[in-house]
Amino acid sequence: MSNGFGFGGKKSKKSSSKNEPKSSGENRYIDNHTWHHKDDFLWYKKGRLLRDSKKYREAIIAFDHAIRCNPKNYNAWNDKGKCLYELKRYEDAITAYDRAIRCNPKNYNAWNGKGNCLYELKRYEDAITAYDRAIDIDHNISGLWANMARSLASLDKHQEAISAYQTAISIPQFPDEKHGYWNNIGLSYASIGCYIEAIEAYDHATNIKPSYYSAWLNISTALYKLGRYEESLKACNKVIEFDKNNYKMWDSKGSTLAKLGRYEESLKAYKQAIKIEPYYHNAWYNKGVHLYKFEEYKDAIVAFDKVISLKPSYLYQAWHGKGHCLEALKHYEEAINAYDQAIQLYPNHNSWNGKGICLAELEKYDEAIRAYHESLKINPQDWMVWINLGTAKSFQSGYP
Repeated sequence: MSNGFGFGGKKSKKSSSKNEPKSSGENRYIDNHTWHHKDDFLWYKKGRLLRDSKKYREAIIAFDHAIRCNPKNYNAWNDKGKCLYELKRYEDAITAYDRAIRCNPKNYNAWNGKGNCLYELKRYEDAITAYDRAIDIDHNISGLWANMARSLASLDKHQEAISAYQTAISIPQFPDEKHGYWNNIGLSYASIGCYIEAIEAYDHATNIKPSYYSAWLNISTALYKLGRYEESLKACNKVIEFDKNNYKMWDSKGSTLAKLGRYEESLKAYKQAIKIEPYYHNAWYNKGVHLYKFEEYKDAIVAFDKVISLKPSYLYQAWHGKGHCLEALKHYEEAINAYDQAIQLYPNHNSWNGKGICLAELEKYDEAIRAYHESLKINPQDWMVWINLGTAKSFQSGYP
């Protein structure tokens, strides 16, 4: 590239300020070189090439040069916003998009980009406002409606989200995206408990793209929720047919097989999920529950300990399961400790009840009674706790 393009070479005599043509008024100065507004296109073009190569930081430098040449180059502001978005610098990206919008308020791309950043920042209402502005400029772009729907779904406005996705589907643009829109319609229906309608939507998705295993997975989940386990299992197998290493699907298959009473196959499915992804806590938890049911308490404890080490959001359930196993092994002190860990994470009536049982077995009836009362505060309808409470009181009074 020639020195005169701005990479640090000396200016030729021909490029003196006296002879330079003026463009849109004032000149721009970068690195002690004189620039004209016409140069912004060259920098913008270079920025686009860098952006397309995913060299986002270098692209931003090029777009900044274009902007210094011509601060009203809204395309440069817009593409700078896109690069900042890819770098997850969402606040900075919004600033860039706002400058693009100030230069050209009819730039729907900038409004859409701003909406995407606001979505990532979980500012869903503001994102919807941005998408609305983009749609007002051009309502025949399916992606804008889909982005709007995504934000509405995040606010649990699922009926409105479904309507927006349906509008996106009705627009003939980008037909390759439609299977995803149908899948998302299904997810919104499932979120409001309309599983039959959800399955119909997922079916549309798989009709468009038979290998779309995400939709098959969702079909399996919806059928499972409806208690249609044989059909759910077929959908599980369909996903595995497309992706044998889908550990989440192997886990789901295990749960479905358990519902069908096919326990040996169920355990094998959980083990396969763990083999593929050793850190998948859900499969470890399901394996622990399975082993507990078949009184393999020591192995179940190993599984629950693995869950505890992985610290999922439902960590208290793993501690509770471990408490159950220790209680079954008559390791009451250890079981009480496990139940206490569960209660500390999430006060729940089952762990208080388990703690009460262990305390009663240790003949600590006063403490057992207090534990049962805590359980009943959370769920006064649990008749088993009432029985346990009555039993503890009778032993406390000396009437076994």
